[in-house]
Amino acid sequence: MLYRYLLVSKKEWIVPRYQRNYSWDKMNISQLINDLIDNDNGYYLGNIIVVERNDKRLELVDGQQRMVSFFLILLCLYGEQNFKKNVKDLIQINNKVKLIIKPRSTQSEGNILDSIMDNFFGEGSVSNDEKKTQEYKVFGEIKKIIGNLTDKIQQKLLNNLKNAKIVEISFKNDEASAHSMFVNLNTKGRALNDLDILKSILFKYLTPNSQATDVYQENWHYMLERLEKEKDERDYIRFISVYLERKKPNKNKGYLRGILSKITCKSEAKKVFNLMTEKGKLIDVYNVVKKHDLEKIEVVPNNSEIINLWRMFSLTHFEQVDFIMIAIIYSSVKGDKHVFSRKNVEVIEKFLQLVLIYLIIEALNKKSPSTYANNFVEAALSIMGKQASLKSVLLKFISNNLMISKFNETEVKNALDLSQVFRHDYVEFLTD
Repeated sequence: MLYRYLLVSKKEWIVPRYQRNYSWDKMNISQLINDLIDNDNGYYLGNIIVVERNDKRLELVDGQQRMVSFFLILLCLYGEQNFKKNVKDLIQINNKVKLIIKPRSTQSEGNILDSIMDNFFGEGSVSNDEKKTQEYKVFGEIKKIIGNLTDKIQQKLLNNLKNAKIVEISFKNDEASAHSMFVNLNTKGRALNDLDILKSILFKYLTPNSQATDVYQENWHYMLERLEKEKDERDYIRFISVYLERKKPNKNKGYLRGILSKITCKSEAKKVFNLMTEKGKLIDVYNVVKKHDLEKIEVVPNNSEIINLWRMFSLTHFEQVDFIMIAIIYSSVKGDKHVFSRKNVEVIEKFLQLVLIYLIIEALNKKSPSTYANNFVEAALSIMGKQASLKSVLLKFISNNLMISKFNETEVKNALDLSQVFRHDYVEFLTD
C-alpha cells in the first residue's frame, strides 16, 4: 500500500535532472482523483523503478509523473486542518518533502515541492520562475478540485490514496539494470516516447561503474531543455537517424530502430550520446534552426541576408528545408571553414529566396509542396557527407526540384513582388 510505502520506508526519492519535466495537466490529475475516489478496494497505481544510491536515497528511473502527482495531492490534503496529522509523516522527513525534484535551469533554486508547501502555509514564497513550472500549475488545479469536495469525500480520497497499491522495482547502485528494466516494461503493451527508450539504452551502456554519470545526466538535461515540444523530440530523432544511417528515413520501419542498430557497445553508445547532447554542436544548431534564430550561432555571418531570410521561414511552416539548413550550419560548426565563404553565402541566400518564391507560388495555386520532402533530405545528406561542394548541391537541388521555370512569367513576378513586400515589412518589424 502507498501508506506503508511512504511511511515505513522513511526514505527520500529523487527525480534527477535528466528526467523530462513534469507534464501532467488538469485532465490527467482530475482523472486520477476521480479514479481514487471511485475505488475503495486498493486502486493500483502502477510500478515505479528506482536505483538505491549509496546515500540511501531512491533515484526514480520510471514513475516520476505518478509520484509527483501523489505528492501534490497529499500536499493539498495536508492543507486541510483535519488531515494534517495524518498526512505530514507521509510526505515529510526532517521537515522537508520526501520527494526531491532536482532544480532544472533557473526554474527553481531548490525543491519545487518544498517551495509550494512553504508558500501554501505562509512560511515562504514561490519565485516567478517556479510559478511557471507545471508542478505549481497542477497544484493550483488540485486545490480547486479538492476545495469543491465535501469533508466526507476528502476523507475518502485520503483513505483510498493511502490504501492504493504500488509496486517498487529497486536496483542497488545499478542504474544500467534499472534502465534495462524500464525498456523491457515500457515497450510491451503501450507506446513509449522514442527519446525515453533511447535514453535508457544509452544509459545502460554508459553508466555502469562510471564516474561520469553526473556529467551524462547533465548533458541529457541540456539536450531536453532545447527540445521544448514532443514534436521537437520526434523531429530530432528523425534527424539523428538520417545522420547516422546516411540515408533517407524509412517512416514505416521507424526512425528509432536505425539509431539503436548503431548502439552495440559502450564506445558506440558514447558516440551517439555525444552527437546528440554535446554543447555548442548539433543540439544547439538544431535548436536555433527550429527557432529561426540564427543570430545565436556564431558561424553564420551577421552581415548576410541568411539570418533575415531564415526568420521569414518561421511563417511558412515548411519544415522540410530545415534539414538542409541544419546540414549547412553543422558542417561549419564541425570545422568546414569554406561553408560560409563569400561565394557560398551568395548561393545560400539565392537558394532561400528561390524556395520562398516557390512556396508563395504553390500557396497561390493552392498546392502543397510537401512532395519534395525526401529531396531535401537527399541534399542534406550530400552536404553532410561532402559528396559534392555546397554550391553544386544547392544548384542541383534548385534545378531538379524547385523548377521555377515551370511557372509562367506572371506567377514568378507576383511571387517576387509578394516576397519583396513581405521581406521589407518583416525586416522593418524586426528592427522596430
